[in-house]
Amino acid sequence: MNDDLFMAYDIRGRGLSTHDAFLIGRGLGSEFNGSCFVGFDSRELSPVLSQHLVEGLRSSGIRVITGGLMPGPACYFNTFNNYDFGVYVTASHLPSDYNGFKIIMNDGSSIDPQDLLRVKNRVLNFKFNKPSPVPVKQDITSLNNYSSFLREEFGLLGVKCVIDCFNASSGLMTGLFNSLLDARVLNDEPMPDFGGRHPEPSDKNLREVQDRVVSSGAAFGVGLDGDADRSVFVDELGEVVDGNKMTMLFAKNVLERTKGVVVAPVSVSNLLESEIVEPLGGEMVWCPVGHTFIEKELVKHKGVFGGEYSSHFYWNEFYPFSDGVLSTLMLARIIKESKKKLSELVSELPGVFVVKDEVEFDSHQEKSSVAAALTKRFIKEYPDALTMDGVKFIEGGVSVLLRQSQTRHTVKVFVEAGDKSIANQKLSEYVKVIKAHK
Repeated sequence: MNDDLFMAYDIRGRGLSTHDAFLIGRGLGSEFNGSCFVGFDSRELSPVLSQHLVEGLRSSGIRVITGGLMPGPACYFNTFNNYDFGVYVTASHLPSDYNGFKIIMNDGSSIDPQDLLRVKNRVLNFKFNKPSPVPVKQDITSLNNYSSFLREEFGLLGVKCVIDCFNASSGLMTGLFNSLLDARVLNDEPMPDFGGRHPEPSDKNLREVQDRVVSSGAAFGVGLDGDADRSVFVDELGEVVDGNKMTMLFAKNVLERTKGVVVAPVSVSNLLESEIVEPLGGEMVWCPVGHTFIEKELVKHKGVFGGEYSSHFYWNEFYPFSDGVLSTLMLARIIKESKKKLSELVSELPGVFVVKDEVEFDSHQEKSSVAAALTKRFIKEYPDALTMDGVKFIEGGVSVLLRQSQTRHTVKVFVEAGDKSIANQKLSEYVKVIKAHK
């Protein structure tokens, strides 16, 4: 097995075999005890990888409950407080020829990176337990359990919206969307190749949503990624609202209802703390980029909300993992109760622009080497730089973050400024800086 498949907080990549899946099941089953819930996304190999993963788990003495095809949050919801851990077979927003595994624990947070490292060592060195195999149970009510929770929590909202499911597993929620919202659901048939599209709700992939929002007079639109844990929103004017703004909007709404800790990674604007969280009586906790770190901090501090620039949103009044379906319903509720347009709600937020780009490298080693060199260079230039995740510093009133991706062979740059043209100019400059190290 290629050890590059093991990322910082999950397992993903090209070329995962059924034997790999079996060994990963053996590794997880040898590292953990008890019960495990397993679900999978719509990729072509996900069902068969799930079968071999389950065989590896049960061969290691784990009691496995399978839920079948479902959105990621449905898998995590069923795991949360019900089973010792869960595994969702997915490669999230990556292209259809990628596969992978996300592991979530009983408390709703992702597997600890150190635990994942121990699983990796077990798999690569064939260090497995040898108990008696345990029978597998299928739970045919698991998707309905998740849907029922959302129906009971939100009830009829009736807000007009456009939802793009990207031909992924979130299409299974079409009935829920239609019953609670005045929804126009696009691309809702789960397909192995996501209908020939990349299941990433980036600006260029949201044009159909933007057009349909404007032409239908919808209050908002949303694109859900391949495993439905991300939700990228479009306002009633057809403009994409970035994850930084939505994190501020959602945090503001939560803190107006209840006080508590808000968690965000260093890629989010500094103004979240000074202009939103502190004035509303909340407490800010910063962390490295990545769902694992946000979830762990939410659980540790009993936080009320977390958000990322990537448009992962964490509603810990319910559970600590990100959920694009829940976030869609939360926005509909906010619009209905506030009686304001999404563009109005965004206009009330601090005027800041966060833009990002990335440079791809040939290997993990090259990426890590360049990231380390950049961190070393800018720590010398800016002694007060934040080094929690890469290096973040202030240059002439502009905030710059340089960090390596934990899931791809890329180095990313985030630039925050009060003026969009200045932000984009600095972004271009720092992309050149990264490329100069190739």
